[in-house]
Amino acid sequence: MADCLLSQGVHLLGVLSLSYLVLKQSWKLLKGFGNHILSRWWRTDLKKYGGWAVVTGATDGIGKAYAEELARRGLNVVLISRTLKKLQSVAEGLELQPGRKTKIIQVDFTGGPEIYPKIEEGLKGLDIGILVNNVGMVYGNSVSKFLDVPDVNQSLTNIINCNILTVVHMTRLVLPQMVSRKKGLIINISSEAGYSPLPLVTVYSATKAFVDFFSRGVHAEYKSDGITVQSVLPLLVSTPMIHSMEDTIIVKKAEDFAREALNTVGYTTRTSGCLSHSIQRVTDVINCNILSVVHMTRLVLPQMVSRKKGLIINISSEAGYNPLPLVTVYSATKAFVDFFSRGVHAEYKSDGITVQSVLPLFVSTPMNFSIEDSITVKKAEDFAREALNTVGYTTRTSGCLSHSIQSYVLEHFLSRSVSSFPLLVNFGIKFSKLTGKSKKQ
Repeated sequence: MADCLLSQGVHLLGVLSLSYLVLKQSWKLLKGFGNHILSRWWRTDLKKYGGWAVVTGATDGIGKAYAEELARRGLNVVLISRTLKKLQSVAEGLELQPGRKTKIIQVDFTGGPEIYPKIEEGLKGLDIGILVNNVGMVYGNSVSKFLDVPDVNQSLTNIINCNILTVVHMTRLVLPQMVSRKKGLIINISSEAGYSPLPLVTVYSATKAFVDFFSRGVHAEYKSDGITVQSVLPLLVSTPMIHSMEDTIIVKKAEDFAREALNTVGYTTRTSGCLSHSIQRVTDVINCNILSVVHMTRLVLPQMVSRKKGLIINISSEAGYNPLPLVTVYSATKAFVDFFSRGVHAEYKSDGITVQSVLPLFVSTPMNFSIEDSITVKKAEDFAREALNTVGYTTRTSGCLSHSIQSYVLEHFLSRSVSSFPLLVNFGIKFSKLTGKSKKQ
């Protein structure tokens, strides 16, 4: 009787949890629809924040496009950049629009704190409702390892001053009057490179992560004062920074990007800026998790077949057994890896080829924030040793004994419809441990 009640309780808890997750995911899809579709017709009135917008790096690329779009939407614009001739040219173009005013401030943002008193003086007396922190730079014309950056000392100083110090000080300058008026919008241009470390442009990537985290933190601090801080993380936009490459289905024109990104104001405080870039974020996961498996197999398989021997080990995941809400795309890619492995093995086993699908649960890796190993979480080196021991015995494995036991429990003691719930509980335990550690530190 007790076992029956326990089983019913677990099932009920699973159904409730799954229902919550489905509703949450559906809400995310609806929000995405609002961010990029409805916002094209129901735009936020940007003039409600104030009469003037300030744009840094306003003479080229995304900054210039934001300045032009803001002027079209009825705001006067302060243009801040380093080249006076370009500033004057952009200002003249904006003032062709009826009733638009501009002001230009010439500064080089690679300078230090000494440049900001001039900007502060230039902004006095203006009803500033919007700040667009756009100015940014990469170090050099090509990618390079950290120590191989040309003139590394000066280059690192320049990029930190331009990409980080600017965002902090410009926010410091305009925020007080926004808070006093209980309204204001700060748009900080981060980058897709701020989502995860990007080797060979490491410092640029890290500065953009700073911008994203800074934006989210300041928004949390001041949203009760009527301030919105939006973090924009675009992918490729046709600008001088990427050599003005031709716009395509994945590369946006700067003016198109600025228009779509401004449409998202009032709908979200963290955005890729446009629909195509939001879709590409999913595409990146697919390229990494699926295309790499397919093409690497294509490259090595012919020589293996010619020698009538070979072993291909594809790392799938327990998330590939059943759909896992909240990491839906990752889960689906891992299901692909598992099915692909089993199919290729069936096709080529007669040619002496073994294709093994490995579906681990939690392993202590950077992807899982290097969580402490335990009875359920394996050290990477222990997992690899045990997983390689299974070669020749099975072509589909959880990789180690503890994971096989956990997988068996998930499959046979809980219905498949709720088998994602224990994994999510494990995620929760993991993050609570991390939170506990950070508090102790």
